[in-house]
Formats: sequence, structure tokens, C-alpha cells
Amino acid sequence: MKFISIGRIAGTYGLEGELKIKPNTSHPELFSQMEFLLLTHNNELKRSLKIEEIREHNNLLIVRLKGIGSENDAAKLKGFNVSITEDMLPKADDDEVYWFEIENLPVMTSENNQIGRLIDVMETGSTDIFRIALNDGRYALISNNKDHVLEINTDAKYVIISEQGLVYEDL
Repeated sequence: MKFISIGRIAGTYGLEGELKIKPNTSHPELFSQMEFLLLTHNNELKRSLKIEEIREHNNLLIVRLKGIGSENDAAKLKGFNVSITEDMLPKADDDEVYWFEIENLPVMTSENNQIGRLIDVMETGSTDIFRIALNDGRYALISNNKDHVLEINTDAKYVIISEQGLVYEDL
């Protein structure tokens, strides 16, 4: 089963075992729909704990879990990913993709030359920036816009870019 991280346990909150979660999803409503918190590490389920209460606080979520009643108990969970299963994700719009669908895809030029693999995305607000591990060992960045990223094909599993949009990290 594939797990998708939607947040990370950032630490404890108070003395009664509550946890701070740093969400990393554009769908924060997923948290309010959850009955259990699935805690993963390296895409492996480590614990599943019933949610007793969840609330927002300063761009974080504060959660109380059944069976976690002390700061000591809560501290043991710090660093785990909060995940959902792939089938729990809302359907992406036609012009959207989820990161897990394109992570590690081959990156091709418009001349059909494979130049590397897509390894990271940086959300900057207006436009995402993709990081590419190039075949020659270097890294490059490219803005995800229609002039630079020409096609993302999740069925055939490739990304086509315009080389003019590449910014090399070794400058």
C-alpha cells in the first residue's frame, strides 16, 4: 500500500500529550475527515492512532490522540509523517497532478533526449519550481509554467521541458 504524506509531527504541545502537526498539503480539509492518524516512516506504516480532537493553531494543527496522555508519550512520535492512502486523496483537476505521480519521472527535452529525473518540487506561491538531477551529476531548476514545462504525462511517465528554462545550480 502506498502512503502519501500530508504533514509531519513537529513536536509536543502542552503537558497532556497533544501534538503539533505541520501540514504539507494543499488540501488541509483532509485532516478534518480523518478518524485515525496514520504515522509513517519511509512509506511504512508505524502506528495508527484514533483522533480524539484536532484544531488549528498558528498555521499548525494541534491533535489529541487516544492512548497518548503525556508529553513523554507524545515526544516519541516527533518526526513521523502523517499520511493517508492514495485512495483518500481528492481527485486532481485536469490541469493538476500530485507530486507522488511525477516524482522521479524521466525529464526529456523537446528533442526527446532524456536529461535527468525530477527529484523535488519547491512551492514558491505563484509557480512551483522543479529540481532535476541531471544525467551528468549536476542539478538544475526549472519553473513549472507552460513556456518551460511543455508536457507532464503521468500515464506514459515522462516530463518534457524546454532547455531554455533550465537554471543550473553550479553557477
